[in-house]
Amino acid sequence: MPIQSILFVAAIVLAMIVFARLVNQFLMKTHLSDALIKADNPALGVAIAGYVFGVVIITTAVMRGEGSGDWLQDALVALAYGAGGVLFLAFISLFGFKLFHSVDYLEEIEKRNVAVGVVAAGRFVATGLVIAGAISGDSKGGTPLTTLVFFLVGQLALVAISRLYRLLTNYNDTQEFIGGNMAAALSYAGVMIGIGIAVGNGLRGDFIDYETSFLGFGKSLLVIVSFYPIRQFLVQGVLLGGGFALRGGKLDEEIRKDRNVGASVIEAMAYVATAILVTELS
Repeated sequence: MPIQSILFVAAIVLAMIVFARLVNQFLMKTHLSDALIKADNPALGVAIAGYVFGVVIITTAVMRGEGSGDWLQDALVALAYGAGGVLFLAFISLFGFKLFHSVDYLEEIEKRNVAVGVVAAGRFVATGLVIAGAISGDSKGGTPLTTLVFFLVGQLALVAISRLYRLLTNYNDTQEFIGGNMAAALSYAGVMIGIGIAVGNGLRGDFIDYETSFLGFGKSLLVIVSFYPIRQFLVQGVLLGGGFALRGGKLDEEIRKDRNVGASVIEAMAYVATAILVTELS
C-alpha cells in the first residue's frame, strides 16, 4: 500500500475515534479520562472498549469503498458516512438499553456495574457490524437511502432475533444484568455479537434491487438457526455434560445460580465462532 494511502487511512481512523470520543463524552456527561483514570470505573472501560471496536468496524467498512481518485472528495465521503455511523452506533445502542431492557445504562455504569458494561460492549459491537454491513452496499448501485433502509432492517432483525433467542433461557436477563451477574452478561453479549455477524453479513454487498437484496439477507440469517443446537446440545450436553433440553437446562443453572463465568464464556464464543465459520464458508 502506498504511503499516501496509509496516511489517508490513518487520518480517517484517527478522526473517527476522536469524533466517537466526543459523542460518548456528550452522552455520558462526563470527561472520559477522569472517569477511566481518576474514578477507575471498570464498567465504563469495558463499555468504551466495545464502543471503540464498533467504531473501527464501521470505519473499516467505510474505507473499503473504491473511491473516486480525488483525496478531498473521498475524505469528505468517508467522514460523512463514518460520522453518521458513529452517531447511529451511540444513540441506537445506548437508548436501546432503555427501550428493550428498561434499564438506565448511564446510571448502571455510574454504579460501576460491570455486567451492564459487558452487555453494552456486546451491543456496540453487534450494532457496529450491522452498520458496517449496511454501509458496504453503497459503493455500487446504492444510495444513502438504501443504506438507511438496510440499516433499519438489520437493526430490527438484530433486536428481534436476540429477544426471541433469549426465550430459550428460563431466567430474566435484565434482572441478572442489574444484579451484576457477569455470566448472564457474557452469554447475552456473545449471542448479540453472533447475531450481529450474521445480520451484518446478510447486509454486505453491492445493492442490485430490493428483492434480490432482501432474499440474500434472509438466506444469511439461516446461520442463526444453528445457535439452538450449539447451545442446547454442544455446550450444555457435550461440554458441560448436562444432557439435552428443549429449553433451559444445566447451562441455565450454571449461569443463573452459580454465575459460572467459564460456562458462559464457552457459550458466547461458540456463538461467535459458529457465525464466523458459517458466514466465511457461505
